Amino acid sequence: MKTHLLAAGLLLAAIGTSAQEITPAGGKINDIKDVDTFHLVLTYDKCRVGEAGKEENYLKRRQTELNAKEAGRGDEWVASWQADKERHYKRKFIALFNKYAENKVVGDFPNARYKMTVNTTFIEPGYYAVVKMGKANIEADIIITDSQNPNPKKFVTKWRITEAVGRAEATGIRVAEAYADAGKAFGIYYRKALKALK
Repeated sequence: MKTHLLAAGLLLAAIGTSAQEITPAGGKINDIKDVDTFHLVLTYDKCRVGEAGKEENYLKRRQTELNAKEAGRGDEWVASWQADKERHYKRKFIALFNKYAENKVVGDFPNARYKMTVNTTFIEPGYYAVVKMGKANIEADIIITDSQNPNPKKFVTKWRITEAVGRAEATGIRVAEAYADAGKAFGIYYRKALKALK
């Protein structure tokens, strides 16, 4: 309970004046205070996109719209959307978390004991026009699990992050900047939460 209160109390200090909110959602961070390396996985279970609802609905709509304008354009757009998840989103989260978490590293470490899963539950892709831009934002659950636990659904600790934002002209880069924002905010939060345990 003390750990949860410390983490919750650090919320404003960790995030500062930015819009993100990070809230503990279970588990104990002190159980992994000495862990330095995490295998990072991005998932999109039950992800909603903008006002379209399910991600698959959004992709079908955009695919149809763009194919109507130019044959194959929508198919290429959908392929690019999926590729961006590994090509941009994951890379941005890794870079910014590792920069701000102070001696804690996430990345492609499949043999690491602990896994950090960023499960995105909402994406607002935003938009870009010559004179106006709508920012992207994401919401996600950040879950740490122990590979040695026989129950894969049993987590060590979990957080909820909302209102991580991104701004750029291209959709993929704009959403990727939201993941960068999430990585930075969570890196700062995690660092300060661990320091509070000392």
